[in-house]
Amino acid sequence: MFLDCFFPAAHLDKLLKLEERLHGKLARADAAIGVGEVIPGFDGSEGRSFYDKKDQLQRLRDEDITVLLEEGGGNALSGEEYRHRLRKATETSTLGRDVQNLPYGSGSGFVSTAVRTHGYSFCARVGNNEKPVFRFVPTDETWNPLTVVVNNETVVKVNRQTLTALSAADPGAESVERHLTDDAYQGAFAAWDAAHHDIATEWKELTDPAAFAPVIRKALRTAANLVADYGAFLGQQEQDSLFQRLHTVPSRRVETAIREVLNGGHTPREAVKQIATIADAENLQVPPPPPIIESVHPAEINLVAWMAITPSTPNPDSPRSTQ
Repeated sequence: MFLDCFFPAAHLDKLLKLEERLHGKLARADAAIGVGEVIPGFDGSEGRSFYDKKDQLQRLRDEDITVLLEEGGGNALSGEEYRHRLRKATETSTLGRDVQNLPYGSGSGFVSTAVRTHGYSFCARVGNNEKPVFRFVPTDETWNPLTVVVNNETVVKVNRQTLTALSAADPGAESVERHLTDDAYQGAFAAWDAAHHDIATEWKELTDPAAFAPVIRKALRTAANLVADYGAFLGQQEQDSLFQRLHTVPSRRVETAIREVLNGGHTPREAVKQIATIADAENLQVPPPPPIIESVHPAEINLVAWMAITPSTPNPDSPRSTQ
């Protein structure tokens, strides 16, 4: 077998401009994904013919997308090349993150037949957590947040129930018209401050593992202490396991059975045996460890979207502003 190379006649090569066209195509491919050395005389990124013209930049600024579709002798940039340039331009600043977060803080309003009070429904994101959080802040008819007294302190009323916030923000149909007065828009800032503070407060509470600790009833606490004091005969591993399994919240029936053992006049050893039998029969499990929730700075709590809801029928019990 023999391998031969051939080239077109000089006049044909001049007519078709094969080498020039091939270099142009390789330059575009190299700008998009990189091609390395493919043919003699073309070494990686060498020979690129991409450049930006003033008129092209102006057209891009004017949102003329046709400039992206032009060939023009190899001057058009691929989508990958534009993405590469954007990454390079934003990697040392917050511009990229700001662009991705452009929808954050968007809001609107509508008239609802499902609520009886004015208010704001907020959707927020905490740090890098994918699951959003919701808050509903009820207001009076002039969009001033309602207040309540907690521990002798007057605070803005904030509803943490996700269902309440989602239900209030549901217009019920796509044809519902937008309704957002200037007062409703201006009032959203104070309402969000209250919702933001409430989210930060709750999140700080959730970072404490004790917040997820089950409330152990008295009979279970007494049984666990009995096992700790008199259960050594079970063996170290079984004693520790039974002690942990009793730090749970079983059914009332299990609690009643353990209480009967404690009040049955048994010796401590016999009581521990019967408690172990009940735990095995009822398949009591060691409670799972509390979830680890990382703390966040208040600045990491970002508003995603909000909705100002106006009731279609005024609530006669809603307080009116005195301002």
